[in-house]
Amino acid sequence: MTARAKELAYIFLFHGANPRWDDDQIIFTKSSLELLPADLADDTTKEPRVEAQDSVPPGREIDEKSNDQASPVVAKPEPGGNKQRDPIAVFKQRERSPFFKFEGSYQIDRLTFLEPKSPGFARMLEHKWTKQDPRGRIKPVQRSGLRREESVSYRWAVITLKKDEVAEKEAGAPKVEKNPDVVPAELKTAKKSVNDGRCRRR
Repeated sequence: MTARAKELAYIFLFHGANPRWDDDQIIFTKSSLELLPADLADDTTKEPRVEAQDSVPPGREIDEKSNDQASPVVAKPEPGGNKQRDPIAVFKQRERSPFFKFEGSYQIDRLTFLEPKSPGFARMLEHKWTKQDPRGRIKPVQRSGLRREESVSYRWAVITLKKDEVAEKEAGAPKVEKNPDVVPAELKTAKKSVNDGRCRRR
């Protein structure tokens, strides 16, 4: 396995799972943390500044999904965050085929790891587990006690992305072949235990 085999290459954004994406290009995730570049992470000895607002923005509903797994703990951040990195292709789920549309090529602008039970961790989950109804009232997303307990036991990451205009202009959208084994209906009804952007390695 080459060094690139463990680099972050793709991110898939599911419906309602990323309330800060459209406005701020921010995602919350607990999956595949081993693919994130630890050298870009904020100083974990300081209180992490969670990139989250005090209340959920209007019109942002969060859906539950399933089959998310715990991720290995990422190594301690090291110097060298300014080195050139390959772009990350971001795809966003939509209602019709193709069910994931290319959003663009991005680079990680900021990365914060949140430990369970930390203040920043609690604020992040507040955004994940609340929604706003048509009347503007904030309501918690219904979750089973087991799912909630599992979610709060994992380390999470807050990732802020920025557009890589050069890479997007030079390479354009990745050429992705359709998988005949994927049933479209499954993409519409699939559930994950926790809402997050799904990261994929190269």
